[in-house]
Amino acid sequence: GEVVPPYEKQYRCKNGELIDVFVGFAMLEGSTEIGVAFLIDVSDKKRSERALEESEILFKTIANASPAALWMSDDRGA
Repeated sequence: GEVVPPYEKQYRCKNGELIDVFVGFAMLEGSTEIGVAFLIDVSDKKRSERALEESEILFKTIANASPAALWMSDDRGA
């Protein structure tokens, strides 16, 4: 059957909130009328990705503007 490649989209909920979703659709084999679709809420994942990106930009900005040497390590000093 026909398959629509999955894609990301934003939808506005009834409460006005925008959510990020992953959408996919496929027709069942041999059918022109029956298919399956899915919407997966990926809002938390997108928020986390944006927060990480903003944090990396902030760190790079601070590191580039600092006259002192900066380094990062984990709890083992590595």
